[in-house]
Amino acid sequence: MVLLSAHYDHLGGGACARRTEAGSRVCNGAADNAAGVAVALAVMESLGETLSAPVAVAFWDAEEKGLRGSAHFVGKPTFPIASLRLMINVDVVGLNLFRGMENLHFAIGSETGGEALAKDLTEA
Repeated sequence: MVLLSAHYDHLGGGACARRTEAGSRVCNGAADNAAGVAVALAVMESLGETLSAPVAVAFWDAEEKGLRGSAHFVGKPTFPIASLRLMINVDVVGLNLFRGMENLHFAIGSETGGEALAKDLTEA
């Protein structure tokens, strides 16, 4: 089982509000959350009919209030957690957090996915 996830809550403020080019102090969640959900939906729309392995999609809520949505799932999963082989969580899409690194993509936590995942990410 592969789990593709994102969270859609955002409290506003934070790093994007401190940016000098920001048009507002309210971030509205577009970069932090809504974009991750949009990417997950686009992936499933694009690949949905070609997938050969089971894929679950989860959108968490109340993550910025203490990871409540994902914690609820772990406590009451909708499929056996032992069947989970890979989880891809999409977050902070389309926001340049690091000036000068606009064309760099990175994956955090990929080192625990084994040699095959590390190789795939390096090639990508």
